[in-house]
Amino acid sequence: MHFKRAIIISLAAVFIAGCATGPRQAAPLPQNIGTADFVVTHAASLDSVSNIQKHLNDDKDIVYHQEFGGGGAGLGILLGPIGAAANMSLIDANTQKDVDSLLNKIAVKPHDLFLEAAKGQRIDGSGDMAKGKLLLTPYVYVLKVEGGKLLVAAAILIERGAAEGKWSGKYMYQLPDSYSIGDFSHLDQAATDSLRNGLLAGYVKLLATVAKENRERVAGEKAITFKSNFLSPRADLTMSGHIVASDDDVTWVRSLSGVYALRKSSFYQVQ
Repeated sequence: MHFKRAIIISLAAVFIAGCATGPRQAAPLPQNIGTADFVVTHAASLDSVSNIQKHLNDDKDIVYHQEFGGGGAGLGILLGPIGAAANMSLIDANTQKDVDSLLNKIAVKPHDLFLEAAKGQRIDGSGDMAKGKLLLTPYVYVLKVEGGKLLVAAAILIERGAAEGKWSGKYMYQLPDSYSIGDFSHLDQAATDSLRNGLLAGYVKLLATVAKENRERVAGEKAITFKSNFLSPRADLTMSGHIVASDDDVTWVRSLSGVYALRKSSFYQVQ
């Protein structure tokens, strides 16, 4: 049993490392990102769904991610195409069950909260796709981790069009609270207000971080290896990244897939 689990974790590590880990985001940071003008939009990529990721609202800007059920990605690889399909189906059923419990139950509007956080900044909420502006999509990311806990993050996608040299970046700020499926599907007014306030503060911090982004800063960031149940909720993986910043509450880490403000409870530096 332990041998089988080791094989599964090892294969999952190879699979995930090939797709999502690495020292920095895949393409060079746009030189002007910290001083750019932004227009708020809805990225087409946010509409994508899979067996591990679906939406929790009709606006498709509250995204739910869970990897539990079946034997995980590693077992699917181990069992071949038929086993992989069966494994994916089991995970999909688990994901859909959670979505059925949570759909349209979270009374927050990411778009509105983000615009409130962005008041006074170079953010155009009209959807005017004028040349030279970077496209910004706010959303909420909900993740299931070991034990069935749900973690929540304020998140934004930033995109640059092909005419200016295609690029995209993901930024997330993990909120301090965690929830059960049952609690998150029945938030009272006080809990909903607390969630809104947390997301609003998260968007403010994300914008402040983006405002400091430039290639010189990125080049000076310290390389680390780390573990995080927020970035690898099922397998205990060691990942590569760079420290962007750190304070008493969160550590900001840059990886190939994005920049993440991780709670100390979700982050462990290996070296």
